[in-house]
Amino acid sequence: MAITKQFPSDIHHATHTIGFHFSKTTYNFSDTERAGDGYDILGDPTADIYIGSPTIIAESNGFSYQTANYGILGDVLISGGGADELAKLFGGAAGSVGNVNLPGSTPASAGNMIANLLQRGGKGGVMSQMMSAFTRSSPNIREEQLFSQPDFRSFTFVIEMMPKSVEESKEMNDIIKIIRHLTHPDLTDDNLRFIFPDEVKVKYYANGTDTDIFPRIGKGVVTNFDVSYGTESMLKVFPDGSPVSATLTLTVKEAQLNNRKTDTIPWVDGIGSVPGA
Repeated sequence: MAITKQFPSDIHHATHTIGFHFSKTTYNFSDTERAGDGYDILGDPTADIYIGSPTIIAESNGFSYQTANYGILGDVLISGGGADELAKLFGGAAGSVGNVNLPGSTPASAGNMIANLLQRGGKGGVMSQMMSAFTRSSPNIREEQLFSQPDFRSFTFVIEMMPKSVEESKEMNDIIKIIRHLTHPDLTDDNLRFIFPDEVKVKYYANGTDTDIFPRIGKGVVTNFDVSYGTESMLKVFPDGSPVSATLTLTVKEAQLNNRKTDTIPWVDGIGSVPGA
């Protein structure tokens, strides 16, 4: 049975609520074609935490590219029209790569080919520098960025909690303790191996109902959890010593990579067909 905590006590009146649904770590049978709601593999639930609207919700999308340097091979292919032939061979259609039409190749002069060959072979040596100095030119390096893979998407939530009573302050403290506990690893009985921390599913609620107004998030892990007490350079407490405010900052990183077919990257309804489909 999962622990349920909510803040503030009158959260059922809140227009916007965020839910952190923790569960025991389990395998991710990663399927690059499908992910997100309905495709997450969740372990046994451990805690459901509902908090009133965060101050900040930040989404971070990253993509990895590698620099391709074609060098002499690029000179040879372009000058001889070989790029078009490769495009026909690997692109699936004559004169195109995917949906992009290739322009005709422009033959390079023999002189430029020889100059490029010497300069590339010289690798910045005296010969290479002299050729650039006298010709006032340098070889086209023929580099471009090639897509490698998407990075794991991450989200940062900044939540300001200001309890109105001692009871609410204690509830706030319980929530902090639970998150702190679940985001740390356990140990095996012999203390020789770490057991993975719990995973989390983040959901948004508008007037108590699930909503996708904010970014839909697949199952993730908490990679950072910060707590600060007090505001305006002063720590204030209730008579029993309970803090009157705290700011939580959580960073959640999705457990699986996304692509245009995943449910966490939905297309806008009514804007034509999905790109790439």
